[in-house]
Amino acid sequence: MSDAFVIVAAGAALLLVYTLLAARRHRGEVQELRQAIDEATGQNRRLHEERQRLTDELKRANAEIERLRGECRTLEAARDELERKRQALEETALRLERARAELEASLTALQRKHAALETRVLEFQGEWTHQLTTLEEEVATLGRQLGEFRKGTRLPLNPTESDAR
Repeated sequence: MSDAFVIVAAGAALLLVYTLLAARRHRGEVQELRQAIDEATGQNRRLHEERQRLTDELKRANAEIERLRGECRTLEAARDELERKRQALEETALRLERARAELEASLTALQRKHAALETRVLEFQGEWTHQLTTLEEEVATLGRQLGEFRKGTRLPLNPTESDAR
């Protein structure tokens, strides 16, 4: 039994050495695993912080996008209003152009009528001047004739009456 005991003891010692070596090796592995877990935990923390930062940045970006969409809607509404005003102004400009053309046509017609009236007035003025001259001459002639008539139709007055005066 002693040989068997020695063999068993040697086997147990070998097993113990092997177990110690395996435990040492496993401790190293455990230590490496703990370091890997610590690194993974640190990396996870950094990734979580990065995720939170990106989430916050995404919220800010979404808020900015909504603000810009609102501005775009406002600008589009202003653009549409300006387009309506531009169309109204174009229509007004066309109406004014038509009215201007009509007024120019009326002005041309009135200018022709004015020229015709000026010509007629000048003709009448010439006739009136001639008629006025003729009437003035007739009035002068009648005045002379009246004067001569008065001279020839003096009533004789009594000399006594004329002396009394």
